[in-house]
Amino acid sequence: MLTCLHNVADIHCGECREVLGWKYERVYEASHKYKKGKFVLEKSKIVKEDW
Repeated sequence: MLTCLHNVADIHCGECREVLGWKYERVYEASHKYKKGKFVLEKSKIVKEDW
């Protein structure tokens, strides 16, 4: 995905340590600053089991 220059950090499941998505840690372009601190979760990796 090429939208702007940014740094991200993976978001992991606390139980199985599977990568579920990412969080925008730093955004360098002013027009994309709204992304900082936001996160993206991959819907296909979110599973409800034994709740």
